[in-house]
Amino acid sequence: MPHLIPPEEYLQILEPLAAPLPARTLSVADAAGLVLAEDVQARVGSPAFTNSAMDGFACRRAEVEVAFDTKDGEQSGTARMPVSADVPAGSAAGELAEGTVARIMTGAPVPDGADAIIPVEDTNIPAGPVELPDEIEVSAVPAPGAHIRRAGRSWRPASPWPSPASASRRSRSVASSPRESARFP
Repeated sequence: MPHLIPPEEYLQILEPLAAPLPARTLSVADAAGLVLAEDVQARVGSPAFTNSAMDGFACRRAEVEVAFDTKDGEQSGTARMPVSADVPAGSAAGELAEGTVARIMTGAPVPDGADAIIPVEDTNIPAGPVELPDEIEVSAVPAPGAHIRRAGRSWRPASPWPSPASASRRSRSVASSPRESARFP
């Protein structure tokens, strides 16, 4: 029967062989396939600005709610809302005119004053390229903040991105990757 050694002893033998290679400072473009040698901090947040998570209509939720007919506190029918603006991705948003909605594309900046996005599927407007309507019919009041990605939601400026080395220190992992590591200027 072969001689077996306990896992702890085996890891002590392997640990010196799995030491990381020395770190180098590289541009991000030259670092493909490498791992971080040390934590880095984000210079900008992501998303960089508050934007729409889907195609639809930016609105003030309370104004849409008021536009619905109500019977005994229950929403019934549809709400008609005038359309005041078109906000394609890559444009400046501006201010949402009171009592209106603005057509908005995925990734476009949310107009000031808007607090929810009505999905195009919850309107009488077909998906895809169509002329900007004068008015829409809305079939459902959106939830507060619906379909809005707030600036910095994924990460904020100066948020740390941990390196595998610091992550393994935090998790007390014994094994290290022999992969080459990089620092970014």
